[in-house]
Amino acid sequence: MEYSKAFTKLTFEEKLYLLHVWFPDTIIALLNYIDQQITTLLGKTDFLKTNWVEEDIPAEKWFELLRLLQHHLKENRIEMERNPFTFIPPFAQGYFKTFFINCLESFHQKQGVDKLFKAITVPFFFAETIQ
Repeated sequence: MEYSKAFTKLTFEEKLYLLHVWFPDTIIALLNYIDQQITTLLGKTDFLKTNWVEEDIPAEKWFELLRLLQHHLKENRIEMERNPFTFIPPFAQGYFKTFFINCLESFHQKQGVDKLFKAITVPFFFAETIQ
């Protein structure tokens, strides 16, 4: 991992790594939140399928991906909490990356989330939207 890289040149994977290293306790809460979000979405499958408007991915495929991610979290949770290199892969690709960003954005709205975590992750992950 190159530590002297310019902030604006960091890859998404490098940002996930640094997030994990800087905020290990918040990562545990974030993983709990992501798991809750998956459970909530899977609990509303029928409603969401009926109202599905996303054209890039069929609803059934999206729910299949959520079940896959849920299984991955269940099987690898402890290691994901402890090791940034285990934490990174499931959130660094495709629809999981988008899902992670959405979860991170809504996680910011929760009461009790570390203020420094909020202050750093907003420019870290949403810099393009605040320029």
